[in-house]
Amino acid sequence: LCALCDHFGFDGWLVNLEAAVPGGAAGMGAVHELLELLTVCLKQRVGEQALVLAYDSLDRTGRVRYQNSLAPDNKAAFDACDGLFTNYWWGAKQLAQSVALAGARRCDVYVGVDCFARNTPYAAGPAFAPAGAG
Repeated sequence: LCALCDHFGFDGWLVNLEAAVPGGAAGMGAVHELLELLTVCLKQRVGEQALVLAYDSLDRTGRVRYQNSLAPDNKAAFDACDGLFTNYWWGAKQLAQSVALAGARRCDVYVGVDCFARNTPYAAGPAFAPAGAG
């Protein structure tokens, strides 16, 4: 993975595992080790600007369970790399929790907006009505 970044000029990876990890907590230990090694290797290979982010999809036992924030169940993944990209179902409560738990690393928590509006009660996509339209 580091060689790919070096060869193609990429600065990092978003590691998005959205399938259960076998082995429970021990399996997650291996995932955290991967994140740590990838982070170190990437910074050595392409420079300090390199970035490895974990996606908020797995809990501490390796089950798929979105926290929508930095939370105790995904903090070890956050600690193992450069940051965490949260799932898209966050709100004010989840943002406040992320800031509190991240402490000085609050700028290492990333959030996004699901522009396709999947798993929401409202429609989107090519047929959606623009804001303010009748």
